[in-house]
Amino acid sequence: MKHVPCFVHITLAVCCLSVVAQICAARIPSPHDAGLLVATDAIPLTQADFTSGTYRISSPGYYYLTEDIAFNPDPVQEALRKDKPLADEWFTALSIECDNVIVDLNTKTFAVHPHFIDTQLLKVFSLIELANMPFPNIKKEFGFSDVTHAVYAHNVTIKNGTIGTSPHHGIHGNNNADVQLYDLVIRDWEVAGIALNGLKNGVIRNISISGLEHTFSFTGLVSMMLVARMFLNQFATQSDTTAKKFMDDLDVMIADPTQNGSIHPSGLNYGNAYGIFLNRTFDIGPVASARSPLSTNAILIEDVRIANIKIDTLEAVVIGDANGTAIAPELFGSMRWEDAYPQGQFKPNALLKAQVYILSKKNPAAMPAGFADNILSEQPQEKLFLSHARPVFNRDFPIHAQKGIYGIRIDAGYGVTIRNCSIMGLENVGKPGATLRDIPAGNNYSFFPGRFSGNDIHGIALIVCDNCTVDRCTVSDCTSLNGYVHGIALFNNAKANRIEHCKVSGLRGARDEEAKRYEQAASVQTHNDTSASVNPPSRVYGYSIRSNSVANHFIDCIAQDLEAPRIVYGIYVDSSRDTVITRALCSSYRTTSDQLFTGTVKRTCGIASRGSYTTAVVNSIVRDLVCANEGSGGITAPSQAVGYMFDVNDESINDQYGVVDGARAEYLHGGRGIAYGVYLDNAIDTTIVNSTAVRSSSAMRKGYGFYRTPNAKGSIVLRNTSYGNAFMNYEPSDTTWPTIELSSSNVHSLQTHNAWFNVSIKQ
Repeated sequence: MKHVPCFVHITLAVCCLSVVAQICAARIPSPHDAGLLVATDAIPLTQADFTSGTYRISSPGYYYLTEDIAFNPDPVQEALRKDKPLADEWFTALSIECDNVIVDLNTKTFAVHPHFIDTQLLKVFSLIELANMPFPNIKKEFGFSDVTHAVYAHNVTIKNGTIGTSPHHGIHGNNNADVQLYDLVIRDWEVAGIALNGLKNGVIRNISISGLEHTFSFTGLVSMMLVARMFLNQFATQSDTTAKKFMDDLDVMIADPTQNGSIHPSGLNYGNAYGIFLNRTFDIGPVASARSPLSTNAILIEDVRIANIKIDTLEAVVIGDANGTAIAPELFGSMRWEDAYPQGQFKPNALLKAQVYILSKKNPAAMPAGFADNILSEQPQEKLFLSHARPVFNRDFPIHAQKGIYGIRIDAGYGVTIRNCSIMGLENVGKPGATLRDIPAGNNYSFFPGRFSGNDIHGIALIVCDNCTVDRCTVSDCTSLNGYVHGIALFNNAKANRIEHCKVSGLRGARDEEAKRYEQAASVQTHNDTSASVNPPSRVYGYSIRSNSVANHFIDCIAQDLEAPRIVYGIYVDSSRDTVITRALCSSYRTTSDQLFTGTVKRTCGIASRGSYTTAVVNSIVRDLVCANEGSGGITAPSQAVGYMFDVNDESINDQYGVVDGARAEYLHGGRGIAYGVYLDNAIDTTIVNSTAVRSSSAMRKGYGFYRTPNAKGSIVLRNTSYGNAFMNYEPSDTTWPTIELSSSNVHSLQTHNAWFNVSIKQ
């Protein structure tokens, strides 16, 4: 055998050790990944680290899971913890309470145990919280006696695994910066996959988000009861015998399935739901109407897939003061109207009495003078109650305004980019909202409660956003039974945003029956809040730009296959300014109601500008819009199939200075109504040039290419071509439209005619 030099053996040994080291390095994440400013040894996390409750990260480092983890603390171990908020609750499974942290899920699943879902009460819970508390600057009420100041984590990375079942959020944070979330599956949550308030500088990439999968044994109603009981118990331990009595009465209600909300009929989300929600600050009640110093900025959301979120909205009509401001109980929940009228009779129940008693002890100024004394008396007086209170509609159990489902929602963002994302399978099956006639004593009021928005869907929404981009995104297959569906929406003063190469398709609205019933019974209505106003027929908007939005640009966007009972818009611009729509394609829309109302428009429209200023539509196509299911009788309906519309809005504001240049409308059918290629009504100084309107028709042979009412002032319509329309190519057909009429046999001579003239081709 040939002798092998010693140094070769040494070299081979070193090589083997090197291979082993590489294998070990692959198993244990490197603590030197980008984004970690203070490198320490990697820290493994096991199931045992969560036995006593929340694992609190308070030192920078690289943390990684070694196994799947199901959060379900052991009561014996929990009792040893001194940092547990409240008496019975955790707000998170993993809190990140310092800067410079990487959490590597290491391909594992991090979730809560089913037992925890069934027993966790407050529901203010996130699997991962990027702070030392769930709410900014709220300490004492949640038991944070050891917290001297809030800590909001910066420079955090969460990656590489599954964030599973949660009774509220997957990932949540306030006032964070430099956050990276990538290579994650986030699924089976009840409110939001990702909810970050006031985030600055973040990346959310390659994430799949889906909705609720688990069932739960109670709604937020029992949470309200248990929070009230917690406060009563605190009072009772201080020898408050009145609190003890209220607590005993409340215990009866808590144990009764017919009163505690534990029998939820569908097992679906019963309130607002968000795939991703980036908010300006901690403000989860209203939709943002203004910016704040904590506004979201410099965010990239890329390669995100959001699918299969279904909710069954439960509305809470809550008690407000005489001005209509909801009266909030201490800390959590709402005071519900039905708790003042159980079984329809005025007899405040144990929950309302408990809430009022607690508020009278902790913040009596939050209630009208005399309100608490009346509710807590042995014989509460309904007349006195009605003098203090009025119902507030469109709320959920925790008193938030109902808003429905959002795939991606950005409030008050600037410099946010949403790229290559898909939202599909959003479904809202919530019931219609309550009206005055639906609640006890509603006949004592005459105000209009407003449209119920809890049944709405928004695929992507930019609210009070500046200089944001939505690029190569799709919204598809979304349905609301009783509300409005918006594919991509910009509203509330959204400015200088760019939407490009996006596609919206398969949006469906369903509701029509209730609106029919109330519309047909209009002659016997006694209140202002008809169901047709609170719950109008479902509508679909492919893209909507509204509420004083300014200088937004839509480029190469598609809206196809949209359907609703009475109202469908491909691109809808309302009360906005300087909107530019370039190379849009709007096709295959259907309005499907089979009722021929004499006073209600049924409309399918490609691109509409209503009550707006300088909307420009360039090189776009609208085709195949149909008002369907209208039968073959001789009744004329107010149905409209419209390619391009410039008109007054619902606030009676005229549209001004709109432009259509190089556009085409073709194959529109108005059912038993009218079809228009281009329609101008209550529009001022609109310019229509270089455009074509073809084959507008209806069962009543009412089809127009270009149509202008006497209310349209100062319009310029030049160099357009119209042919094949069922009634008239241009209306009015007078000298205000410079028009040349040709037959199909001499259209070849078109080049010899004045280029300023419109062309009408007779066939």
